[in-house]
Amino acid sequence: MEFTEEILRKVKNFGYLQYSIERIISILNPEEPGFFEICIKDPEHPLGVMYQSGLNTGKYNLDAQEFELKRVQIDSEKIELKRKKDVNRMIDEYLCDGDSE
Repeated sequence: MEFTEEILRKVKNFGYLQYSIERIISILNPEEPGFFEICIKDPEHPLGVMYQSGLNTGKYNLDAQEFELKRVQIDSEKIELKRKKDVNRMIDEYLCDGDSE
């Protein structure tokens, strides 16, 4: 049994979304679910290759987004720390100027 390009593309997209094999079978409702499951679990079968490719791409994108989020968070924390230092410096300057009067 061969699978169409459309099925292969859908399996890759479902992998990208991190769908389980059971969920994919439920959605696609193939004629032979047992055979479909064997094929998608076989890393050398085109169906398995597409599923793994989708999983890997999805995982990479999640990791990249998490990395970017951490970078933004660190940048935000640096800005907040600088703001606090600036406020403390201005308070110190104000208090020191007040002592000289």
